[in-house]
Amino acid sequence: MRLPTVLWLATILLAAIGSPAHAETYQPLSDGDWWTYQADDGETETRTVDGLVSVFGRTTHRIRYAGGANDTNENYWTVDDSGNLYLHGFYFPTTDFGLVYDPPILYLASSPLFVGKTWQMTTTFYTLPDTLYAGQYDLAFLVYEEVELDLPVGRLHAFGTGQTMPSAAEYSLTGVRLDGQRGGRPDTWWSEDIGPVQFALGSHLQLIDYGGAPTPVSNRSWGSIKSTFRTSEK
Repeated sequence: MRLPTVLWLATILLAAIGSPAHAETYQPLSDGDWWTYQADDGETETRTVDGLVSVFGRTTHRIRYAGGANDTNENYWTVDDSGNLYLHGFYFPTTDFGLVYDPPILYLASSPLFVGKTWQMTTTFYTLPDTLYAGQYDLAFLVYEEVELDLPVGRLHAFGTGQTMPSAAEYSLTGVRLDGQRGGRPDTWWSEDIGPVQFALGSHLQLIDYGGAPTPVSNRSWGSIKSTFRTSEK
């Protein structure tokens, strides 16, 4: 084999080895990213990525809600290099209640998503604002369906996911107020590079518009939620 051919093959192999696999992203988390949804009753709700919050020493991205039944709710997220999405907790200022999870909940196991994919984990819940121990729970999730959704924002390809075990909790894991038992069916539909595009948690919500960050936003410390952060003994 001639030397130029050897060098050409080596270059191709090194490029293949050195190129990281594409990580699917189903929850953008840049400051200022936003999504507006419409409920069945016509009310709208906007969710915005707004600053950083430290939860149990982990730096997370805060998503704040404005309008609708979940106005003022906020929850805390991270995405790893593989595209896996983690939920660290939520806080609802109007009721002065929230939960934080340690370890954070693997809310969406990405790369890749496919119908029938499952994942599970065990985590401990702590209440806010007092951070009292609230129990240890086993959680399991499933990709129920892959669909084309006709939404107000347009036709989008999406995966429908949800918890596999029914729950009669008053709030979802993200702090959304529930109106009955949930679990055992899809409750959130995700489109790659866009985020959640439809919900069946509490009100039925569909995406009507979304966008990126027009201006920088300020960071927020966990201390602004509670001045003394401690973990209570079981």
